[in-house]
Amino acid sequence: MATGTTESIDNLIEIMNVSESILRSNSIIENDIRQGEGTIIYSYNNIIVASEISDSLYTELEKNSLIDYIEVVPLKSYGQVNYNLINQLDISNISASKPTITGFAPTIINDTYSLTAYTNEQFSYSILGSGTTPIIYQYNKPTNYNGQLSLNINTLTGKSYSSGNYNVTIRAINNFGIDTKELNLIILENYEITNTNLNIYNKLDTQLYYSINSTGDLPKEYYATNLPSGITLSGNILSGTFVTSGIYDMIIGVTGATGSDSKNLLITVGTQPIITSSSSIVGEENSGFTYTITSTQTGVTYNVFGDLPKGLTFKLDTISGLPTDSGIYYVTLSAINAFGQSTRKLTITIYNS
Repeated sequence: MATGTTESIDNLIEIMNVSESILRSNSIIENDIRQGEGTIIYSYNNIIVASEISDSLYTELEKNSLIDYIEVVPLKSYGQVNYNLINQLDISNISASKPTITGFAPTIINDTYSLTAYTNEQFSYSILGSGTTPIIYQYNKPTNYNGQLSLNINTLTGKSYSSGNYNVTIRAINNFGIDTKELNLIILENYEITNTNLNIYNKLDTQLYYSINSTGDLPKEYYATNLPSGITLSGNILSGTFVTSGIYDMIIGVTGATGSDSKNLLITVGTQPIITSSSSIVGEENSGFTYTITSTQTGVTYNVFGDLPKGLTFKLDTISGLPTDSGIYYVTLSAINAFGQSTRKLTITIYNS
């Protein structure tokens, strides 16, 4: 807000105190402009005198070509203003000297008022201004902006979570005026592979179908390196059939006009385990008993379903113990890994000792 010397402010206040009846008859009536505890505005000789007012109201007053100067002084309580009364300002009949002003209003002097950034990445923009110091900088956050935005002295920083074009109003204010510019903030969607399943298993001789997903504006192109025989990339789809078991370390990526991203994709190819241990075993009552489950693969989890003879227990891959009851018992063995499972019936015969 513009202010003059201390003497000028005192003179203005003195005029209002001494000639309040004249002010009331030649300006907006206090009761008319109050809304609750409203701002009070007086006018005389092309000069506006007001208690604290908002930047938006200040801007509206500046548009009035008849007003030469706006002076903000501490009058009474302030609050909301009836904007319809602005055009009723009477700037005649009361004489007062216009305060002597020495200084220059601020001017924002950035070379460019456009900033391009990417979603989820930090950006910054320094507001440069000329004019009499001190200069205070301000900004308005767009209502449709989704992200962080803050101002530290004259540096605007932020991080946007959504792409789009946003108009950020920036201002420079000192004791002699205000300058306003529009900063065009262009947020482009960052290119990023969004797949979370980057360590997968695929059964040998079984069709692979893997979709590469990413953010980023079109047009964009997907690529993959270290592809084994039988696997191809079409668009963003990896497909085909592995012909050999093993661990395949590939690189999948996306590239566009303004960026790229890549990640490692690990595919383990194998087969389900086949149980190779015997389907029957004979033991003796009250004698030590051991049966170990085996299969064609390593890294297998084994289970036993059914009732074992009393005295026998199962742990990891082994049935063992001291059977106490004779008889014939039937249980089911299972072997499972990342590619599937197999089962086998096991007959346990315990003879009398």
